Amino acid sequence: MISELESTNDVAERHPILADLGDALATHMAVEEERVYPIVDDRLGSDKAREAQREHDTARDDLAQLVDSADGSDFASALAKFKTGISHHVQ
Repeated sequence: MISELESTNDVAERHPILADLGDALATHMAVEEERVYPIVDDRLGSDKAREAQREHDTARDDLAQLVDSADGSDFASALAKFKTGISHHVQ
């Protein structure tokens, strides 16, 4: 979906992709926070679990900024920030 967003030119193209991305991200985060983070906390410690939670919080904020900038000149930079944060979290 990020690649799709990178190839868009206007807000009409972006809105449905952003909606799908938001839904997918919300589902992924809910499952991860409910099922994975307790395991992270048990096995790797609460610092790692808190770090992962902060990354989710940042991703939510970055997505909100991306949606807000969908029709603005700062869309590309908001998308780059979102992509970087997601890539870091995946790592």
